Amino acid sequence: MYCHRSKTIHNPDGHPRRRSTGGMRRWALLLCALAAAFACVALLGAADPSAADCNPYATGIVYPPVSCQALVNTNTIAEGGKLGVGGAGFKPTTSVLVELHSSIISLGTLTSDSTGAVSGSVAIPDAVPVGTHDLDLDGVNADGTMRRLSATVDISAVAKSGSASSGPGAVFWTVVGLISAAVVGLLMLLVGRRGRGGEAG
Repeated sequence: MYCHRSKTIHNPDGHPRRRSTGGMRRWALLLCALAAAFACVALLGAADPSAADCNPYATGIVYPPVSCQALVNTNTIAEGGKLGVGGAGFKPTTSVLVELHSSIISLGTLTSDSTGAVSGSVAIPDAVPVGTHDLDLDGVNADGTMRRLSATVDISAVAKSGSASSGPGAVFWTVVGLISAAVVGLLMLLVGRRGRGGEAG
């Protein structure tokens, strides 16, 4: 709390008069407080991701910023697998498209909740090319501008249905065939020797 202060000023006739300086100082303190408040608002606005931060078409930014990363439960998934995705900052109760790029492959649509957050799972189609892909969550900010959250996922191939046998493999049967051929050859050799031995007797 500010305490009133004053200083003594003398009139030309030598008599002292009192002049209050408390009012001017109170105005100065008020102006300083307002300036500090505006500075805090500016700093908080810079730290909080703005609508333009996650707009890939906004000018003057390098996309995607760190604050615009989509959440995924894994960065490596096989074709046909289920991928968990999520993000925040969207306009509440609006649609959010989930897509793979660079060739656009739609994975489905999710809906943000009352806080603007979204989460769910999408299936990776079997036809998706193996390799590294960009995963995008496309929606809108609270002010209606575009909002995109991105992540990178590596998609691997899986064996197609029916391509693998549940029984012994080809190598196994090859070995069995060689052993069988060797046994047959040995039996024929023994039979031939016995035949020659009987003729000699």
